[in-house]
Amino acid sequence: MEYLISTIENFGSPAILLVGDLMLDEFVYGDAERISPESPVPVLRVVKSEYRLGGAANVAMELATLGARVKIVGVIGNDRPGELVLQELGKLGIDSSGIVRVEGRPTICKRRYVGLAQHRHAQCGQHQPVQLHPRAA
Repeated sequence: MEYLISTIENFGSPAILLVGDLMLDEFVYGDAERISPESPVPVLRVVKSEYRLGGAANVAMELATLGARVKIVGVIGNDRPGELVLQELGKLGIDSSGIVRVEGRPTICKRRYVGLAQHRHAQCGQHQPVQLHPRAA
């Protein structure tokens, strides 16, 4: 354990170029008070929701938290989830100049429903490969 702590303390501020899938995770919290009469699934009374960086954006956040100077490269949609990803990266001081926004391509967004001791996962939006313009590739 001491070796791990020493390694992290000596991490310094390396410059890291991170390339990957940028995602936004949404957590919806609530109370599952009953089962739906239409199908055997819990009905969630939403109490709050919050957004967190996902995929490569989450890795960038973790690296920045450890003190690294991170530049991230990836593709997001020209949509609200993409805007939230850029805002959160900006708050962390992560260089997002390598991110390409593509009209008509949805940003990957995963929504998780959390109620009592249960955790459900659903993916919102569409995750589909889109041919990039040669200048963006």
